[in-house]
Amino acid sequence: MIKNVQPTARRDVGDIARFFSELDADRKSFVGYLMGFGCDEATILTNDYYVLRSGGLSRNAFVLIRPGAAADLLRPEDRDAVNDFRDGSPYLILARLLEPTLSPLPAEAAEVYTPLHKAHMPEAEAITKGDFRWGTVRISILGTIFDDPDSRAIAFGGDIEVFLSPRLYTVHLPTPEMLERIINAFVDRRKGVQIGTLRLTESRLNRQSPPVPIRVLPEDFVGARTALFGKPGSGRSNAAKVLADMILSSGRRTGQILFDLDGKYAYRQDGEISALHERHPDRTLRYTLRPEPQEAVRVLKANFYTDVALGHRIITELYSQQVGTPAQYELPFLNWEVLTNLDISNLERIDGAAATRYRRQLSIYLCVLHAAGFEHDPQMAVDLHLNKTVRETIALLLPEWGVREADGVIRIPRSATLDVAAPVFSKAWEIYAQGSPAFVTQSGRPYFDETAQSLLTILTQRTATGNAVSGFRKFLPFRRYHWPRSGLLLDEVLSALDEGRTVIIDLSNAARELVRFFGDLVAKAIFAHQMSKFTANMLGDHYVQFYFDEAEQLFPKTDAGPRMFYNRLAQEGAKLHIGIVYSTQRIDALNPDLLANTENFLVGHLNDQREVKALTRFFGFRDVGADVLRTTAPGFVRMISRSHKFAVPVQLRRFGAPDEPPTAPRRPAR
Repeated sequence: MIKNVQPTARRDVGDIARFFSELDADRKSFVGYLMGFGCDEATILTNDYYVLRSGGLSRNAFVLIRPGAAADLLRPEDRDAVNDFRDGSPYLILARLLEPTLSPLPAEAAEVYTPLHKAHMPEAEAITKGDFRWGTVRISILGTIFDDPDSRAIAFGGDIEVFLSPRLYTVHLPTPEMLERIINAFVDRRKGVQIGTLRLTESRLNRQSPPVPIRVLPEDFVGARTALFGKPGSGRSNAAKVLADMILSSGRRTGQILFDLDGKYAYRQDGEISALHERHPDRTLRYTLRPEPQEAVRVLKANFYTDVALGHRIITELYSQQVGTPAQYELPFLNWEVLTNLDISNLERIDGAAATRYRRQLSIYLCVLHAAGFEHDPQMAVDLHLNKTVRETIALLLPEWGVREADGVIRIPRSATLDVAAPVFSKAWEIYAQGSPAFVTQSGRPYFDETAQSLLTILTQRTATGNAVSGFRKFLPFRRYHWPRSGLLLDEVLSALDEGRTVIIDLSNAARELVRFFGDLVAKAIFAHQMSKFTANMLGDHYVQFYFDEAEQLFPKTDAGPRMFYNRLAQEGAKLHIGIVYSTQRIDALNPDLLANTENFLVGHLNDQREVKALTRFFGFRDVGADVLRTTAPGFVRMISRSHKFAVPVQLRRFGAPDEPPTAPRRPAR
């Protein structure tokens, strides 16, 4: 760990003023002079001696350009005439090394050297020690760093206020302590978390200098949009786990939802000593679509009997994907809207008959599930919501289930187990179709409304005219999404997120349509939940963080089509306290609005020039395109965060590495 060396001369001197003086006194830091100087780039004139003395210049190395005294530019008789000749506060210009350029070697010297070198003549040595030791290096100007006049903290400006003659400036290689202070200048040292170390190049031959830690703030990522760019194998999933672990360890009341397409978040991977759920056992929930889940992993299925709304939505959504155009008799069933208990109570006050019809529909619906083989408790019973006359008529036809009631008449009971209710409703539909007078109503309206008729047709596999239909057989494939021991799936997920827990949805080994369906289902429920809290002004300090892979499929360039929801999520998420961490290698396929509003970037290896072109459109990454193409080391990223004003080359720490101690579980702040 690099210690922050405090000023020894004056306590009111800021870090930049101190660095300004130290660079002037440290001859080893000096690497050359400026030749050309522009707003975005400059050229350093250096030589072998300066380079070797400073320890070497690496590609991507940060250098500090130090302005000299303005007195050097003025004649003595003119000094009092220029703003009373007072130099301003010390400042430094921060730049990044790009590549060597043409040597300043005179053409005539080259003409002399070449034949001597070819003839191996000793005269070449004299020239080498003179002209040939000089060279030039192109650098990218990042901005100006200075001490804030009020706080003395380091301040950064992404430009240069005053341009003077290039000969006034000297170029220096900062010490590791200077780099640590400058790069992490806007990260609160009390809250900052080390995300990795500074890494300038993929080749790491010289490791004499102490590593420079790179820190971030968890709040830089909470509620923000974060891009993880890189081809598969570049360390995107490791970066996502590092971020999720950091937020969990921060103690913030932030719910996180990770959609795991490959099982890399839900389970420990090779080389890891712990997974997310093992580091934070009290703060992590896992769900899976796998048929035989591991211990403590919940099944990503619904109990179609207790969570009727979700179960019916699964049926209707997957029906359209897997079956296709529904038959006419199925339309009322598929369009049936499941009401909440509150909705039913409100309907009861307004229209009691309508509430009874709905309750009857619900009972028949559960009988359809029973007929289709959806597993349930054998003692599960439903209220039939059939009047006395109908129950008496059916008891004559099904005497084995008739019971004598208080008035002495034998009727089918008001409620019955599904084993009994299903044949009772089937017999009711049979005699209803025959025109039994038991179903005549005083209002003249049909006893079974359109929805009930659709449900009874599906249950009995017979229309009112007696034609045979497929009925409930079409719903047999959907039994795989039912689990009788499941709770209220979406309610569980939303409750966990409200408590600041992390939910991992394991979608590995699942069909593509299921991945899309369950991903959409959960994401839309969370969005609606946050929207309801937003409209009620109840968001407080609670945030939800999404983690998405294959972002190019979720956030397409156009806002039209089924993926429109995710672009809306990206656009409106900030006001709803929703953050997004999205991962892809297809930068050019992403929605431009998402890219323009992304606050944090971690960019690993990309092997496609089109993607690099899309990346370098961002000003902060304008000079790292070649490196992103060339370097392939996993976890070697160029990072910009809310607390970093320029792209920093970072070797991310490896999640769950053997040398990384497990994080002590911390309860979220309330």
